[in-house]
Amino acid sequence: MNCIKKVLVNCNIYCKYKGKYLFIVLLPIVSAAQEIEKSYEEKKRNYYFSPSISVRQEFTNNAKLDKSNKNGSLTQLIPGIRWIGNGANIKGFADYSLTASVDSEGVQRHYVRNRLNANAIVEVVEQLAFFDISGSISTQPISAFGNPIIDSRPNSNSAEVKNYQISPYIIGSVGDNFNYEARYSVQEIKSGAENIGNSQFQKIRMNLESPVSGKTFRWSALASYENSDFDYRRSISTGTLRGALIYGMTPQIVFSLIGGGESTDQISPKKETHSIIGLGAQWRPSQQTKISASGERRYFGNAHNIILEHNTGKILLRYTDIKGISNGLGGSSAISGSVFDLLNGFYTQIEPDPVLRTKLVLNEIERLGMTSETQVFKDFLRSTNTLKRTQRLSFIILGKRNTVTLSAYKVIDNKIDETLNTKDDFERNENISQKGLSLLMSHRLNFNTALFSNIDLRKNSGTSPGLKNTLLSVKLGINKNLSRRTNIGVQLNRSLVDQGIGRYGESSVMGTMTHRF
Repeated sequence: MNCIKKVLVNCNIYCKYKGKYLFIVLLPIVSAAQEIEKSYEEKKRNYYFSPSISVRQEFTNNAKLDKSNKNGSLTQLIPGIRWIGNGANIKGFADYSLTASVDSEGVQRHYVRNRLNANAIVEVVEQLAFFDISGSISTQPISAFGNPIIDSRPNSNSAEVKNYQISPYIIGSVGDNFNYEARYSVQEIKSGAENIGNSQFQKIRMNLESPVSGKTFRWSALASYENSDFDYRRSISTGTLRGALIYGMTPQIVFSLIGGGESTDQISPKKETHSIIGLGAQWRPSQQTKISASGERRYFGNAHNIILEHNTGKILLRYTDIKGISNGLGGSSAISGSVFDLLNGFYTQIEPDPVLRTKLVLNEIERLGMTSETQVFKDFLRSTNTLKRTQRLSFIILGKRNTVTLSAYKVIDNKIDETLNTKDDFERNENISQKGLSLLMSHRLNFNTALFSNIDLRKNSGTSPGLKNTLLSVKLGINKNLSRRTNIGVQLNRSLVDQGIGRYGESSVMGTMTHRF
């Protein structure tokens, strides 16, 4: 392209010297060449595509991850593709890899495992019609009380879970009267576990709300219908009408009064109608701080949603406390509750451009010795809706050389319908509690070398006697860039597992080399 420009410019000078009319003729050609090069450079900036190949070797003193304590080795070949887009009509990312593993003879079976983390928005009609598309493939625990998953290595309590969602919708406004959004969503999960985890979720919703700017009193209205369909279980449907009157006392302080009704067969096979009554409040003392809380009285009892967030660009503190009906689909998503989500929210104020921010987040995750779908909280598979309360605390500090990420959670799932034969953990438990703490730390020794550590503690317990599971995992490692596209890493791992009826541990060393093309 530069050569073409030089030739045209030289011709232009020559022609100008010989005759001004030739300069006028060739000038549009030069301009066209400049526009083509500008368009090409802009396209490169808006789209990022990177294939990769990794080789990993691990030596362990407990290859079967059980009480046998049998020494073994694990060799993995991991090709991958990464795409990031910020075009005029498509914005999103996709991170896919395929892991082919060969274990030492007599210790473990050979296997191939897929991993996907993807999310995109497609604009079909400018500023009117859109598609939200997301997908994930991850290794999930089947039961909260079986052998825990360590480094996503398959065992008897693991299944490859595929989760895909598509959501077409339209948004717009009718003059200055109100804004609207009409959306249809379908989400499907397919798991490798027999009769557990396969489900489909559909939802139709229509949302109307008054414009936000310059109004002391506002309103919103929501009509929705959703259906949860689990394999080998009866489907559950709920129709909801909800409205809210909103009062902005100041631009920073907003109150809302919530009312409505819903018809559902969640509790029993026969549909019943119930009222919804609630209150909400939001306070934004600054651009960096947000506090919001809402509570509702519904057919299953009290529901609430509390969010506290403070983000200075160097420090992120976020606390959420949510209680409501869960269809179990979110727990099977690699996108939900992942390290990527955590860091992406943190970098929002640092880098507003989604393409540059995604690159930044993925590079930071690799520096921490993790993958983009690594989940702080690994939920187990279930075959019915539950009443779930989730409390999460996230704290991140970003320095010039140091990164610290602390995440703590407590999740309690309660069985709703006693008549269902679920074939999952709720077959023997009225409720299941999951608690955890994860600490990630990284220190950059220089531009090309970084140390990292990860401490992970998880505790699961049920109402049936003896059902519990505890995992303590500690990792120490170093990553080094050999060149702009090639890096290597060495990691030491130690894990301890207590299942109530027995204990076992594992120590391993892992080496990885990755090259991006």
